[in-house]
Amino acid sequence: MRDLAEETPVTRPLPTAADIEAAERVLDVMFPLSYRAFLLELSNVSVGTYEPLIPNIGWRFLDLLTNVMELRRTGLPTTLIPFVVNNGDAFCFDVESGGPEYAVVLWAHDGPSVIPRCPDFLSWIEQEWISPTAWIREDEW
Repeated sequence: MRDLAEETPVTRPLPTAADIEAAERVLDVMFPLSYRAFLLELSNVSVGTYEPLIPNIGWRFLDLLTNVMELRRTGLPTTLIPFVVNNGDAFCFDVESGGPEYAVVLWAHDGPSVIPRCPDFLSWIEQEWISPTAWIREDEW
């Protein structure tokens, strides 16, 4: 993923293990191991148009807990944990899907509806984030 990274004027800070554990306590969930590794090692990498939500980095618009609370006020179910917000919609872990690697769904804010996307976080990265066709709209094919 670092090979795909785009240069940015400012690099996001990486969260610490303590930051991640604190977010897990507040949300009462254990994050998938793949997501924890991503947060600790790669969450400061910019690829494409998606920017991951990160616990406790001091950037409000990308702060995980801030975004969870704002999305829950607009109807996000407590069983969904967002990790990317895009135009008001959110890619989320569905904690009811069974762990430790939760299924990824897209929560549409204007429905609201839940659309299954991928069986796990790593599949989502490959299929929805870094795939060469991930940013091409279907009507452009």
